[in-house]
Amino acid sequence: MKIRVAFILVFFLSIYSFDTFGQVQSQSSFRFVNLVTSARVAGFGGNMINVKDNDLSLAYGNPALLNPKMDNQVSFSFIKYLAGANYGTVSYAKDVKDIGTFAVNVQYVGYGDFDETDNTGAVIGSFKANETGINLAGSRQVNERFSAGAQLKFLFSNLAQYSAFGMGLDLAGTYHIEEEYLTTSLVFKNMGYQLSSYYDGGDKEPLPFEIQLGVSKKMKHAPFRLSVVLENLQKWDLSYTDPNLIGKTDPLTGEQVEIKEASFGKKLMLHTVFGVELVFSENIMLQMGYNYRRREELKTAEKPALAGFSFGAGVKFGAFKLNYALAGFNQSGSVHHFSLALFFNEMKKEKVLN
Repeated sequence: MKIRVAFILVFFLSIYSFDTFGQVQSQSSFRFVNLVTSARVAGFGGNMINVKDNDLSLAYGNPALLNPKMDNQVSFSFIKYLAGANYGTVSYAKDVKDIGTFAVNVQYVGYGDFDETDNTGAVIGSFKANETGINLAGSRQVNERFSAGAQLKFLFSNLAQYSAFGMGLDLAGTYHIEEEYLTTSLVFKNMGYQLSSYYDGGDKEPLPFEIQLGVSKKMKHAPFRLSVVLENLQKWDLSYTDPNLIGKTDPLTGEQVEIKEASFGKKLMLHTVFGVELVFSENIMLQMGYNYRRREELKTAEKPALAGFSFGAGVKFGAFKLNYALAGFNQSGSVHHFSLALFFNEMKKEKVLN
């Protein structure tokens, strides 16, 4: 009962904070916390907060997904990102009987080497840029179907000789009807601020606060799992207007170029991520996703390519599970995701049997 009351109190406190965080979304810091840290999630369109099984890599996006099936599991991910940047994560989970399931996640982003120049443009050296997140998460099964989770984030950023530190909090709830293969999740992500800025007297910006709602349904008699996730619910209109078109006139007619407001349907779609997973068995899965907003923001008129689409596959052999995903961004490149999970409890069972 105490846990339910505490969760409800924090829930309403976070609702009270919506306007505060939503108004400054464009000025947020530590945006690397929104990077996709799992190959399976990447193949699902970049968001998978609404699938509850034994995959530890999903818990970073939704701590309420932590459950006893993840006990003593280690998950590694490596992502070859754009423009020479790379990042990776490592996670470990432990279940404590009658208390809950807990996890620690370490995320590292390396942006590569950069030339350092003076005010004339002459190269005088080089510097590195990187960011790190250390996250502590926990979840408890409140009743047969509902689980609540939280994740505390410690965030570090180093850009040449400048550094910053911040803290954030994720709160989540998941309602899972196992016999119906139906899962619904609500997540309040990145409630927090910079505690120290890159230089003395600098502004301390908030984290990129976001509300997400997702529903997934696995077919009882077919190997399909369907998913819909709504992102950025704290802000309705995510459409973009090119400022270069404001006040511009048509050179042929001399009339001012009309700027049309995005329709209701497009505004809704900009929040939406679709995913389909083919579950042949617990050992073989295929994913395909479509992220409408990513496609709208990154496609080019001449060659939209696979921007917004993603594809993934996962294979489990023994106590190991390997996932790979390819996420399309634009014609200049795609992103490759690799994840590996080790199930130590299954390793112990195999040793006993042998």
